Amino acid sequence: MTAHGAEGDGSTDDSAAVQSAVDAVKSTGGILFFPPGTYVFEGVEFCDVHRLWD
Repeated sequence: MTAHGAEGDGSTDDSAAVQSAVDAVKSTGGILFFPPGTYVFEGVEFCDVHRLWD
């Protein structure tokens, strides 16, 4: 997540970074990993949840 610019500090809006990471997983596959922290985001469009958690 931090590779996409997320701060995870509880005050920074990480929406763009989270969406960027989700988009990368949609196109290349993989796993979303959130290092320890508090991520603030809204309006993120996730892909098929079933596929995310298989």
